[in-house]
Amino acid sequence: MNFRNLYKIIITLTLLYSGALESFAQTQGIYVYRNDGDFNAFMVSEIDSMVCSKTGVDSVEYDKFITQEVWTADSVYRIPIATIDSISFKAPEPIVKNDVVFLKENHLPYIDAVEDGVIKFLRTTPSDLLPQIGQVIVSDVFEEPLQDGFAGRVKNKTIQGNCFVFACEDIELQDIYEQLICVGNCVSTNPNSQRNSNIRRINSENEKTFELPEFSVDFEVGEHGSVNFSVEPEITVKWAIKIIKDEKPNVEILFLQKYNMSAGLQLSFNGKYDPEPKWKIEVPIKTNVPGLFGSVKVGAFFNAEGSIDFNASFPFTATMTCGINSNEAVKTTPRLEFSKPDVSLNMEGEIALGIAARFEAAFISKKIAGVDLTLNAGPQAAAAFSISNEGLEEKGWDWYSSMKDSKIDFNLYAPDFVIAPPKIHQ
Repeated sequence: MNFRNLYKIIITLTLLYSGALESFAQTQGIYVYRNDGDFNAFMVSEIDSMVCSKTGVDSVEYDKFITQEVWTADSVYRIPIATIDSISFKAPEPIVKNDVVFLKENHLPYIDAVEDGVIKFLRTTPSDLLPQIGQVIVSDVFEEPLQDGFAGRVKNKTIQGNCFVFACEDIELQDIYEQLICVGNCVSTNPNSQRNSNIRRINSENEKTFELPEFSVDFEVGEHGSVNFSVEPEITVKWAIKIIKDEKPNVEILFLQKYNMSAGLQLSFNGKYDPEPKWKIEVPIKTNVPGLFGSVKVGAFFNAEGSIDFNASFPFTATMTCGINSNEAVKTTPRLEFSKPDVSLNMEGEIALGIAARFEAAFISKKIAGVDLTLNAGPQAAAAFSISNEGLEEKGWDWYSSMKDSKIDFNLYAPDFVIAPPKIHQ
C-alpha cells in the first residue's frame, strides 16, 4: 500500500468527523485528484460516511485495503487508493482564457438567429456587443435563440441583409477555460408536500433547488375503461467538472430519480392500446456554473394488448440514475418497490405502465458536452389466467412474489431507456 496516499485519506477522515469542517462543509466540496485521468468530487453535505475498504472497483474482495469508499444516500463510490494524487476541500478560482467573450442577457435583443456554427446579429447592435474575429464567443444565457447554448471561435464576418453574420469554428473546453473545477447539485422540491425526502435545508452556495410538484395523468381507453396515475417525482441533478491545462477534461452530469406513484386501472377490452406518453411538467435546470444548463420533462405512459379485464389500484416507487461521465453513458436498472395492492384480474395479454421522463443537459453547448436521454420505466404484467385479492392474501402482500409465484409474467418494463451518445469534445 502507498502509505503517503493512506496518510492523506486518514487526515481527510479525521477532519471530516472531528467536526473541523462543520462550518466549512456548508459551502465547499471534496475534490479527489487522480493520476489515472479520472476525477471525483462530492458535496460534503451529501456524504454519509467514508471508509477504507478491501473491496475493489471490480467488487472483488482483496486481502488488503485497496479502495477509498465514499457513501452517499444514493450510491457508494470506490476510488482506488493507488490512483489518489491529492485531496482538496476548496476549488481553485476559475480561470477563463483572455480571448473569451460571454454572450449575456444584453445580447439577446440583438441576436437574430443561431445556426450550426453561425450566429447572426442585427446591424443595429451596439459595436461594443459585437464579437471580433479570433475571439471565442460562449453562451452564458440559455433563452431563445440560445436555448441550446453556443460556442465557437469567430473566423469571419459578413453582411447579409440587415444582419452581421459571424461564422465560427469548433472549439474545445480548454479553449474557454484555463482552469475550472466545481461540484454541485440542483434538488427538486415539491411546493405542496412536506413529505418529499428532497426537502431539506440547502446549506451550500453550490446547491440549488427547483420546484417539481406532484401531478396526475389519465388515460381514457374509449368506452372500455380508464387508467389514472398520481406521481410525486423527486429528482436531483448532480455535476462534477474538472478542466485543467494539459489534462483531459472530465464532465459528469447525473440525474438521480425517485417517483412515488399510485396507479388505478379499470379496463375491459380486447385489442391494442399504445398511445404516446402524456407529458405533464417541463422545468428548466439552472445552476451556478456558467455554461451548465438543462431541463427535466416528466409524465406517464400506459399500453396494453390482448383480452383484458383488469381492475386494480396499487402504489409503487421507482428509483433510477442516469447521465454521463466524460464520454461514457451512466445508467442503472430502474428498481421498483410495491405496497399493498387491490386487484382483480382476468386477462390474456399484457399491460405496462409507469413513468415517462426526458432529461437534457449540456455544458457550454450541446455540441461540446451534452446528454439527451428518454426513458419509460415501470411494471409490466403478461398473463393468461385470473387472480384476485383472495389469491394474493393467502401468499401475503408481497406483490412481486405473489406475481412471480403464479403463472403471471411480471417484469420491469424499460424499453425506451435510451441515452443518446454523450458528447465531450476533447
